[in-house]
Amino acid sequence: MRKLIFIVLACIIALFCAGCGSYTPPIILSPDENQTSPNPPEGDEGEDEGLVYTVSLRQENGRSYIPPVPIYAQWMNVDEDNNSVFTSQFNAAGIARATGLEGDYRVTLSNLPDGYAYDPNNGGAQYIATEDTPNISITIFRLKELSGVGDNLYMNCLSFSESGMYRITLNSKSQRLYFEFTPRTTGIYSVESCADISANEINPKLQPYTGTTQYKHPDPEVDGGGSSSSYTKNFKFERMIGNYEEGSPICFAVWAESNRGYPVTVDLMVVYAGDVPPVEFVKSVGPYYSGAKPSGNFHYMYENSPGGLLDASKVKLDWTDLNEDGVWQEGEGDGFYHVYDQTLYQSTNGFGPLVFMKISQPCELFEHMQTGTASPSIIQNLNMVFGDYNYVGFFDSYQSYIKFDGVHPVNVELQTFLQRLALYYRMFLDGIGNVESITGLSGNGASGLSSDEESQWLFACGVYR
Repeated sequence: MRKLIFIVLACIIALFCAGCGSYTPPIILSPDENQTSPNPPEGDEGEDEGLVYTVSLRQENGRSYIPPVPIYAQWMNVDEDNNSVFTSQFNAAGIARATGLEGDYRVTLSNLPDGYAYDPNNGGAQYIATEDTPNISITIFRLKELSGVGDNLYMNCLSFSESGMYRITLNSKSQRLYFEFTPRTTGIYSVESCADISANEINPKLQPYTGTTQYKHPDPEVDGGGSSSSYTKNFKFERMIGNYEEGSPICFAVWAESNRGYPVTVDLMVVYAGDVPPVEFVKSVGPYYSGAKPSGNFHYMYENSPGGLLDASKVKLDWTDLNEDGVWQEGEGDGFYHVYDQTLYQSTNGFGPLVFMKISQPCELFEHMQTGTASPSIIQNLNMVFGDYNYVGFFDSYQSYIKFDGVHPVNVELQTFLQRLALYYRMFLDGIGNVESITGLSGNGASGLSSDEESQWLFACGVYR
């Protein structure tokens, strides 16, 4: 009797302990009964199966991705003479496998669930499986939300503030969608399209804009720079939000050509590409001008110039000595730029009138650029931190030398400043710069202004006559 009671108690205790354990749900495999791990042990790839090619999925945080719906991996032979394609469904562990393959294969995915995407081009490197590297891991991205409609450059822009992957749909070749990306931190940001170059069906393009939310000026369109094939040329566009530009938007438009009709979807990958480089602090060293005001009135260099062309070949620095490092040193000249013509000014070795720049009075081109309150027309009142340079306090040394008409003769450091400023504000840019379409300046009959790369600094300069 005691023995029977002991046996019954033992059974009850065993059942109780089993109930206290954690429940582990069963792993339901895909229809392929021979799914294996992505990394088979060395020497145990399976004599019957041979080499096993596998694809695993991971999330942006690096954790494994378990597909909630059937997803398929495709291995496409990269050999142009071999168009074989192998397909395998991912199992419940997020792994797809293929056996009996030989050679190199490009791996793609199909049937991703709604709200998810991946970069089929892998940032240009593609996903290539070889006999030496048969195990591929692909990152799956959850698509981010966009706010707005995107049908207008100024109103209803598609706005967002986070890095990640975004998806848009374009219904025709002429449709453009407009974006305002306002990063939460400073830095260099990249926007890249992710059209599949193996499909070779879509050619995305991007039009960047500079300015503010109230005024946007087009820059040259971006057609390429990312992963490319014969038809598909993904764009890759980078822009920096500097320390003094925090909160400013990165504005652009996207459209796409297609050889298979419309609508088409375009995935955009937006990433933080790097830190803002340290700015160079620039200190003024002169020389400064204490001479008398020249006779006549101030006239900008582009006035009465054929075609409104700025031409630096007509001016020259009157500074004759260079040191061993090739830096200008004060010599026989005055250290300033002059109009230069050896025929007209033979008595002064070709050096004619001084070239002055507007500093403390409005600069005519800035008044006509219409870039809003962020770009005042007085140069010394501009934001003195732009691009990679910090000019804060730079003009303090000039104040006692700026007396008539708010001007000062141009020396080397002023020429460098103006050139950097013109490039930063994209004043001249292959016909679409911020000032190239301005008309009627100071009686200039030209339809607009133009300049080559080296002459842009003359936009704020003139002579007395």
